Amino acid sequence: MFSLREIVRRARNQPEPSVFTPEQIAELELQVHSGALSERRIIAVLERAAREQSIEFVQSLISRIHTSGQRGSEFLYFAIDYSLAVRDLAVASQYASSLKATSTSPAPPAIFRLALVQYLLESYGTAIALFHEYLETDPGSRLAREYLAECHLRQGSLTLAHEAFRQSGSLSPHRSEFLTQPRSSSQVNWLGRRVSATVMDRPNTRQWRMRVLKAPLEVETQSLAEVDRWLNSCQYISDERLFGEADYWQTPAATEARRAGDCEDFALWAWVQLLRQGYRCRFVLGGLYSRDQINHAWVQIYLRDQVRVLECTPIGYNIPIMAMHATEYRPIMSLDRSLRWYDH
Repeated sequence: MFSLREIVRRARNQPEPSVFTPEQIAELELQVHSGALSERRIIAVLERAAREQSIEFVQSLISRIHTSGQRGSEFLYFAIDYSLAVRDLAVASQYASSLKATSTSPAPPAIFRLALVQYLLESYGTAIALFHEYLETDPGSRLAREYLAECHLRQGSLTLAHEAFRQSGSLSPHRSEFLTQPRSSSQVNWLGRRVSATVMDRPNTRQWRMRVLKAPLEVETQSLAEVDRWLNSCQYISDERLFGEADYWQTPAATEARRAGDCEDFALWAWVQLLRQGYRCRFVLGGLYSRDQINHAWVQIYLRDQVRVLECTPIGYNIPIMAMHATEYRPIMSLDRSLRWYDH
């Protein structure tokens, strides 16, 4: 169902003028209301609209067809999928309610969509129950186990999250380790102390907000596993090789375009993606093995009363991530979503 993402991305970047006349739309609504159009034909019309029209037009068309009386499951699947692809969760939830009302025993595709909507609504307990129900019919579903793991992760149930990720095989070992390794030590202050702007140079707040936090990105992720897969598709290249400079920070959009960079480039990109997914996390600068100097960057995720380190460097870079223990990551400075610096 996520094949709609690419279509939506193109529509968002290059909206086309409508080729459907008002008369054609009125005729379509009449045919839907009278039952003259099969559900398959309606889906074909919507798929064409999704490829050729602006997002606003497609959303309006789906809404008008729905209002005209279409409640078939395939139509509602499309309506939910498209709404999720354009990140309109409120509308997706409405269509999910219609889907739930169509049957007392939903089919597996319906259960999966209902579970996904609950996950995105942050109703993790309900989502977990629905994903388990779906997995009873399709135990090999990697995607369902990924989202099940995410639900456990958001609830702070790290053992259950680690097991679900292990069963799905969707998280790289050097990133799944952070779920089971203890991330607390008397030698490390993981929360840090807020630092005023007079003590430490802060980034230009407006520039960072626009170029880093708010900038549009080509890649849209909905889970930690999707972040993991994208990072593993990239290549580590030092700043000296890539830019001819000792230290150069790319924006997340530039990192996406190149699919190459060093540790702070990938950590910045992952930090922004996880913030957009709703995680409480920070971009961190620190050292490996010691606090003497800044030589690495990563993301710290705060899960209820627990802190976990997420390594963002692509697989293949020659640092022994998998062999590291928590105390070998030594944070020195961290940055939160409000662009406040912390000293560790």
